[in-house]
Amino acid sequence: MTDVFESIALRCTMHGARAAYESAGLGDEKAADRAAVDAIRSVLNLQQRVRARIVIGEGERDDAPMLYRGEVLGCGDIDVDIAVDPLECTTACAKFMDGAVSVIAISEKGGLLESPDVYMEKIVYSSSLPSGALSIEKNSCTENIKRLAAIKGCLPSELKVMVLDRGRHRGIIDELRALNVRVMLIENGDLVGAIRAALGEIDLYIGTGGAPEGVLAAAAISCMSGNKNFQCRLQGKLLGMDEIVKKPSVLAMTAITDCWGLSGFKNGKSQSVIFTPGCIKRVQSVC
Repeated sequence: MTDVFESIALRCTMHGARAAYESAGLGDEKAADRAAVDAIRSVLNLQQRVRARIVIGEGERDDAPMLYRGEVLGCGDIDVDIAVDPLECTTACAKFMDGAVSVIAISEKGGLLESPDVYMEKIVYSSSLPSGALSIEKNSCTENIKRLAAIKGCLPSELKVMVLDRGRHRGIIDELRALNVRVMLIENGDLVGAIRAALGEIDLYIGTGGAPEGVLAAAAISCMSGNKNFQCRLQGKLLGMDEIVKKPSVLAMTAITDCWGLSGFKNGKSQSVIFTPGCIKRVQSVC
């Protein structure tokens, strides 16, 4: 089923990204989001092989257009779970800045955590490091940094840690800077930040962001063979990777504007990245 899921996921994000791009730079976040939602809903409704249930949608937290949790689309006989963010980084799209993407994950029924659109505390580090080396529950930020530096055989000052630039993270940022850690503050895009940490492109992602982005990141990270280095706390409950992604999944991400080395739309073409079990590949998208 991986090939089927991959094809559907890529078609969804390609159409979602292309629709959102029509509003890129026009300053209307909701119009761009609505266009992406409508495009992806149309693609899913046309599916003849799968019956897709939305387990992670959007709109509850920020009054955005809905691909609501529990919505069922398509008329096939294969039941699947869908986690979707039709337009990740709406502000970046509205302002024509880097970082806007369309993202969807697909798994067999029961494969993805169903979560309300609330906040999730997350910590992510490289899949090449020992599982369980860091703990979101047992260790302070300072202790996690010291452990990470010891494992990597470096000083804390040699680590690069990504954090969303939000007031709620002031304590974390102060702890990191007290250790002379290089703090990479981002305005949005913690989905890509978590993936980059799992790939080892940065040393650590830490902080509180959206639960939908957390589930989507986990779907991508689960495709990295053996990776367990994603922990989160949702509504007070500690969750590991196996509790978020319970069955093999596929995730597709298509750039609207330039993002993470992916080229946004130029002359009707964009670039996508697809995560499947044991494989990550980048492809040219034409829509």
